[in-house]
Amino acid sequence: MLNTIDTTCTMTWDEFTLAVDDALLIETGDGLADELMPDVLTAFETGMTPWGCVIALTEGRDRCRFGDDYHAAA
Repeated sequence: MLNTIDTTCTMTWDEFTLAVDDALLIETGDGLADELMPDVLTAFETGMTPWGCVIALTEGRDRCRFGDDYHAAA
């Protein structure tokens, strides 16, 4: 197999990123962004499953992002 790293996950890198991309689309409606690739690579190298990676990525997001219309209480 090409592009494999010895992990507990038996997927290739291409299969892993495709599975993470699909799972992110299901969970968030967004695909796999380029800025997430270092985190996905770390998850792949440590042997996480694609869904485990997605859970870690989505839990790490700031769910309360304030837009320009946010005003702090005085």
